[in-house]
Amino acid sequence: MSNLKIGVLPLFCIILAQTVKISEELGELCSEVLAHNSLQRKEKLENYNEANIQEEFADVIITTLLLAKSMNIDVEKVLEKKIEKINKFWNG
Repeated sequence: MSNLKIGVLPLFCIILAQTVKISEELGELCSEVLAHNSLQRKEKLENYNEANIQEEFADVIITTLLLAKSMNIDVEKVLEKKIEKINKFWNG
C-alpha cells in the first residue's frame, strides 16, 4: 500500500483501502492455516513453509495497526481496556 500516501488521496479512501487490505491479508493467513493443517490442495501443500504463516500473522497485525493509526485509534489504550474487560469476565 505504498501508493496510499497521506495527502495524495482523501483519508476516507486510505481507510477503505486499508480495510480491504486487512481482508486480503486475513485471506492469506487463512490459506496458510489450512496448509499448516494439511487441508489445502496438493500444489499449495507442496509450497508450504512454516515461515510463511508467521509472515501472514505479522501482515494481518501490521495492516490492522496501520488502519487504527489512520483512524486515530490509541491501540495501546483500547487493548488495555479490552484485556481488563476479559480478565473481569473470566476472573469474576
